[in-house]
Amino acid sequence: MGKTIPNYDIKDDGETVTMTLNVEEESSAKDIDLDFSDTTLLLNSKNYELTYNFKNKNGFLVDSNSVKAKFNKKQRSLALTFTKVV
Repeated sequence: MGKTIPNYDIKDDGETVTMTLNVEEESSAKDIDLDFSDTTLLLNSKNYELTYNFKNKNGFLVDSNSVKAKFNKKQRSLALTFTKVV
């Protein structure tokens, strides 16, 4: 069985963006590899794979040094919060 693209939701408050990814098949953040650049998020795990280009899809760049990740074990979701650069 191949990897799937996780469902996600993006909330943009103008300066800060929160991207919440539903990763129900993962039990821990340590099972998820993340790579951020100013334009792109790469997520890879045993069950999920996602390449998301912020510049193409949302029209902004990301301050890759501002990224904070928080894994919610109960909901099995990963919340990424970062500052956008317009």
